Amino acid sequence: MIIAITTISSTMISMTSTTSMMTTTITPPDVIDWHYSGNRLHPTEEPVQSLKPLISAFTKPGDVVLDPFSGSGSTLVAADELGRRFVGIDLDPDHHGTAVHRLRHLTVPA
Repeated sequence: MIIAITTISSTMISMTSTTSMMTTTITPPDVIDWHYSGNRLHPTEEPVQSLKPLISAFTKPGDVVLDPFSGSGSTLVAADELGRRFVGIDLDPDHHGTAVHRLRHLTVPA
């Protein structure tokens, strides 16, 4: 399934799914709990637990999550834990190596 975000405001996101051509309105929470992890793996590292509500709101199990600036791979780990497939891209070889190391410890079906 491919989702196109067509309208973004502070309270509403309107999306169109190319498989059903239906418009769904999702109202995400105003604030998502954020637990500082200490940025041990990347200077702008996001906690995996804070990314899960966003991935859950916009994808279904089995969908593909694309992170074109994957850094240490937090989004990819969150996607895997929620049963999503994932693609991560990062230009920095050190951050790429960190993400690959994290992802090797996941149970990813073939």
